[in-house]
Order: sequence, then structure tokens, then C-alpha cells
Amino acid sequence: MKKILYSGNDASGRNQSGFIDAGSNRDALDSLHQQGLNDVQLHDDAALAIPRDDLDRLSPKQQAALAKFELQLRQHPSTLTFIRGILWQSRWLITLGVGLIGWGLYSDTLWLWLCGIPIATALPAYALLNYRTAQRYDALLRASALGENQQVRELVEQLKPQFTQPEMAFDLAIRNACALRDSEPLATALESLTPWRHAIEESSPGMFEGQTALVFHAYRKYDGFLQQMRLAYRHSNESPTIAVDLALTEARFGDLERAEELLASIMKEQLPPHGQPFIHWTRGLIAKRRGEPEARQHLRTALTGLTAIGESPAVWPALALCAGYYLSVLDPERDKEEAELLMGMFGEILMGGGDGLLHTELCTKVHVLHQRHRIINS
Repeated sequence: MKKILYSGNDASGRNQSGFIDAGSNRDALDSLHQQGLNDVQLHDDAALAIPRDDLDRLSPKQQAALAKFELQLRQHPSTLTFIRGILWQSRWLITLGVGLIGWGLYSDTLWLWLCGIPIATALPAYALLNYRTAQRYDALLRASALGENQQVRELVEQLKPQFTQPEMAFDLAIRNACALRDSEPLATALESLTPWRHAIEESSPGMFEGQTALVFHAYRKYDGFLQQMRLAYRHSNESPTIAVDLALTEARFGDLERAEELLASIMKEQLPPHGQPFIHWTRGLIAKRRGEPEARQHLRTALTGLTAIGESPAVWPALALCAGYYLSVLDPERDKEEAELLMGMFGEILMGGGDGLLHTELCTKVHVLHQRHRIINS
């Protein structure tokens, strides 16, 4: 069972959020609907969510407050959002501490304001100290997206002492393995992941293969990427998120009919909000490979959806890749200005770690990309 972050509206229309125990997204939806919630959104996938044992000691009210805070951070990831949330969650302790400080100053009682200072500042200070780890991880995501492999390896080493949970340590291992593409053979990168296989397969079936697929992609071994994604879907008990990922992979490198079958099997309400643009992206690639005019509109819709959640660097590789595919269906003369704008926004990420086949295609169609390619390789 995993704890899945959700939001929805109760019978009176008030927004509710929290965490629900469920073995699958379907089970989570059924349970929430039985509780009378409507317009439910699941913000995690049971197949991929990390265990949240930290929530077991919280009351339902505390879990709801934490869920609201996490949703705000996911929607607007910034230091300001974090500080506002921490101050709000700590408001009663801060008020008590400030009251003791004021009372101590008013009554000239030293011990009161000496007690008030740590009460008012302890929780915010502890949270901000921990936020340094989050900022460092954010820097890792940025370096990964930009293909700054040396920086990735350095940040991985810095984060290892804090990332002790198997799923988190495995995430670091995956990013490090992808960053080895300039210096080590693929077999060495894959071998570095074996210590986590058992723990990941036990807690999240399908995750090991799905994440390992990213290493094949980083090394531009697209047949291996496709095979790993097929294994991930098979082992995940048909996770809706992994189903979308596989459909997109099939549309890029595999069987178009299989991609369509996967899309038809997905219940959209089971997908986290960030999964919706991937459906349009997949439909756009299916149409592109068949030479159908609908490709442009689907890819544009997907790009718009991904841009809306593009504040987080975790989204940047997908966002840039989607932009690249949209570029590939533009007319290099008629749409030159739009193409140049997109390349100015996403070209660095596409160059850093994008799809090699797409890169080759773009070099023959988009003048600005061709020029960048010549400069970088000169």
C-alpha cells in the first residue's frame, strides 16, 4: 500500500486534500468517491510513489495540512513558497514564542524571553536547514537537464548522506549512471544500479525497469530504452503513468498500433495532472509518423500543458523534447520566428541530453538549430 496525495471537492464544494492508502490508482479513486469526493485529482501514482512512513504518526488534520503544503510546493516550487508554508504551519509555536518574548521584555523577566526565542525560531530554522538539501537536489535536476555531467556526479556525492531511503538513493544512482555516458560504457552504468534492484522491485514493481530505461535513453540506445519500458509496464501491474510513458515510447520508436491500444486503455482520471499533456504528445507523434496534419495541434497542446508545469527542472527534459518534436513539424520558412523562439528557450537542453534521432532531424529542418550545431561542434 502507498500513500497517494490527492485533492478534490466534497459535497458542499469545499476543496479537500490529503493522503490515501491504496494499492493502485483505481483503488484510490474508488475509495475517495465512496467518501463523497468529486473532481478528484491524484497527484501520485501508486506504482511510483515512495513509501511515506513519516505520515503514520500524523493525525488526519495534520496530514491534510501537509498535503495542502506539498500541493503548493508542487504547483509553485520556490523558496518563497516553502518559507510561507513553514511560517504558516509553525504559526502557533511562533505566536507562543513571540508572546513569551514580549511578556519577558514587558515584565523584565530574562528567562521568559530566553525561552521564547528558541520556541519561536526552532521549527522554522530546522525546516530551512533541511531545505538546503532540497535546493541541492533542485541543482541536481538542473544539471541533469542541461547535460552538465560533472556537476551531476559532484551533486550526487553531496546528496548521498541525506538520501538514505532506497527509492531516493536509487534516484541518485540513476542520475549518476546517465551522467557516465561521456566517460564509461553502458554496461558499467547499468552495473552500478544492481545494488538497488531487489529493494526497488519489492516496494515499487516496474520502477527499476522504468528508471533503468532512462540510462539507455541517455546513451541513445533506443531499442534498449523501448524494451525496458515494455518490461516496466508489464511488471507494474499496468500503472496508468507507466502506460502513458510506454505509449509515448512506442509512438517514438516502436509500434503505433500498440501506442493507440495503450492510450485507449488509460482512464484519464487515474493520471496525475502532469500526465495529461503526455497523451496529446503521444497522439501528436502517432499523427506525425503517419503524415497526418493533426500532429501539429496535438504537439502544440502537449507543449502548452508541459509549459504550464515547467517551473520545476524535473520537467525540463520532457518539455524540451516535446518542444523539439513540435519544432520538427513546423515549416522551416513559414514558422521560422516561432522555431527560433523555441530554440532560444529549449535549444540548450536539447543539445545537452535530448534525442539523437530528433536532433539529426531538426538539423536538416531548422536553420537556427543547424547553426548552433555547427558552432558547438566546431
